[in-house]
Amino acid sequence: MEDNTQTRLWPKMKKRIDNDQIFTEQLSEVLNDHSLVSISDVKGNITYANAMFCEVSGYTLAELMGANHRILKSDVHDEGFFKHIWKTIASGQTWKGEICNKAKDGQPYWVQSTIVPFLNKATGKPEQYVSIRTEITHQKKLQEKMDQLFLEAMAANEAKSSFLTNISHELRTPLNHIIGFSDVLKMSTTDPDLLENVEYIKEAGHDLLDKISNVLELVDHCNPVRKKPDVINIVKLVSAEFIGSFRSLAYKSKRKFTKTIPDHEIYIVADSMDLLIAFRKIAKNAIQFSTEEDIVGVSISADNDTVTIAIFDTGPGLPEHILSSQLEPFTIGEKVTTKTNCGMGLGLPIAKKLCLQNGGKIELEADKDIGTKIYFHFPIALQEII
Repeated sequence: MEDNTQTRLWPKMKKRIDNDQIFTEQLSEVLNDHSLVSISDVKGNITYANAMFCEVSGYTLAELMGANHRILKSDVHDEGFFKHIWKTIASGQTWKGEICNKAKDGQPYWVQSTIVPFLNKATGKPEQYVSIRTEITHQKKLQEKMDQLFLEAMAANEAKSSFLTNISHELRTPLNHIIGFSDVLKMSTTDPDLLENVEYIKEAGHDLLDKISNVLELVDHCNPVRKKPDVINIVKLVSAEFIGSFRSLAYKSKRKFTKTIPDHEIYIVADSMDLLIAFRKIAKNAIQFSTEEDIVGVSISADNDTVTIAIFDTGPGLPEHILSSQLEPFTIGEKVTTKTNCGMGLGLPIAKKLCLQNGGKIELEADKDIGTKIYFHFPIALQEII
């Protein structure tokens, strides 16, 4: 009866053994095609190496058999590195890491290595080591190139910052002297013709100083290193730090000023200085794109998710090609025929860049009958982060 049972079970057992053998052979084939495999004794002498190991190292199997793994040693790692590996695997633990080996022709190559100790069942000590490696030379070279590019980018950024600081000083200092001496000249004469000419000098100095500031701000804000934004009360920011200067500029330019500001707090996540720079650029445009007795102003409105800050004027509006443009720097300044003063077209691009950098969106609306409105849209901060 027992013999009959064994006879009946044997075909199934044999099929399973055959399947396991096929799987093992297939796994071995895949491993050999992908990895560098070697086996060494406890002294590090190579007792087996697969074809991929021979191909990458440049040694034949005959040259590798019996040779110590030191034959592959490069000068990249110090003695402490290899002592740590041997200490790890000699204690029965698996070691994983990157090693730079040296091929037979002297060329270095990098491998991602896993070294597994096989332990003697009786003593519990290693009796051989199996190493499975994947060549990563290309990846290491790519990483080194990326690291070098990063260092060069950091150096270039530092050089740019230094350049901006120097150019700011070199350009602004003489202009401030010109503006200052024009004030001295005004105090030292009563000649109306001379006073008029001095006023032209002063106005031109201020205008050039403003253009230089715009260019430097635009370049500076192209810097990819961004400040960490804060949770700010946009109503308080506009009321306390923007409206006063906008109103003063409007009255000085003989514009009427209006505001519509809610009496409750609205919070957003942004950099307050970035927003003030953007708002002031648009406020100056509102004055520049309007005429005496036109109305300029600011309003804040909000729905459940978004707060909108609108800065507007009732001037003749912006032309269609500006409204449909991408607000690229240096491309819109001289195309605007409605303004009374020349410019470089940097106010809107700077405002747009600062708005986008702070998670917002900018929208333009203009009509010759109603004027121009610039909308800044920002997501309202979630209650849990306030």
